[in-house]
Amino acid sequence: MTQPRNKILENLANSECEVIFQKKDGTPRVMKCTLNSQLVPNGVKSDVYKSLLRSLKEENNVIPVWDMQKNSWRSFRSNSVEEIRTVGVFSEQTKAVTSNNEDVEEDD
Repeated sequence: MTQPRNKILENLANSECEVIFQKKDGTPRVMKCTLNSQLVPNGVKSDVYKSLLRSLKEENNVIPVWDMQKNSWRSFRSNSVEEIRTVGVFSEQTKAVTSNNEDVEEDD
């Protein structure tokens, strides 16, 4: 089931999520990830963080996220998401994070 991009972004901004999606090669991938600034380590929030926030405002399918297990920026295509589950919810006062696309590795 394809999720609307804005709903995916809302969940990621407010929570740690488990996202199940199809990689470019067609294999399934399960990623625990977030865009919640309280969950991203301080050392990686600088310019990368600001650039990601700008890129999220663009209308495209690629969503950059902080991978909680690999401790790095990754991305997936919103139209490849099969399911998204909330793992932990945070207050509405938290802010979404962002990063520089050159520092984001897209899972193939």
